[in-house]
Amino acid sequence: MECLQRKTRKLFEKEVVDLDAVRKLLEEYQSDPNEWSKYTTFVDKSYTRNLVDTGNDKYNILILCWSPGIKCSIHDHASAECFVKVLQGSFIERQYRQPEEDKCESLKMIQQHTLNTNEVTHINDKIGLHSIENPDPSEPCCSLHIYFPPFNQCNVFDPLCGAKMKVPMPYHSKYGKQVKCKCSDENDEEIFSAAAVRREDKVG
Repeated sequence: MECLQRKTRKLFEKEVVDLDAVRKLLEEYQSDPNEWSKYTTFVDKSYTRNLVDTGNDKYNILILCWSPGIKCSIHDHASAECFVKVLQGSFIERQYRQPEEDKCESLKMIQQHTLNTNEVTHINDKIGLHSIENPDPSEPCCSLHIYFPPFNQCNVFDPLCGAKMKVPMPYHSKYGKQVKCKCSDENDEEIFSAAAVRREDKVG
C-alpha cells in the first residue's frame, strides 16, 4: 500500500494530472489485504469511509468498507475526478445522466456493470452520477477510491424525481485510527421527501 501511495504522490507532482496514468497505476496494483486491512472499519448495515492519504491536499485516497447487501445513494462528485478500484469482492456500479435543473423526472440510467476484485472504474460530473452496491447478501466488500481535488460534501439524488440535497462526507477512520463519525441520522427517504417538496415547489 505504501508503494501505491508513493507512486500516486509522484503522479500528482505534475501540474496536469494524466487520468490514463492514474487508471493504469490502479490497474497494476494487485490487491493484498495484508497491506490495506489496517485501514478498514465495518459498520452493520452500512458502509464506512476510511482516510488513507491526503496527498498534500491535491487528492484523497480512501478505503470504503461495505456491509453485505449495502448500496450508497446516487450521488455526484463535487466537480472532482473519482477512481474506484475493487479490493475485495464484487460491486455493481450504476451510472446516471445528470438531471435537468428545475425539472422533476426520474433519473435516466446510462449503464450498469459489475466490477470484480482488482478492476477499476472512473467517473466525474461530466460523465454523470453513480451509485455503488455490494450485491452479496452475506459477504462484505472493500474498495479503494482516489478523489481529486478532495471534497468533503456532495449532492445525493432522488431517483424518482431528480431532487438533490447536499450532504457531508464524514470519515469513520483516519490513517488506520477510528474517529468519531458525525454521520447523518436521516435516511434517504426522509432526506428526499424534503428535497422533493422543494423541487416540486420550484417547478410549479
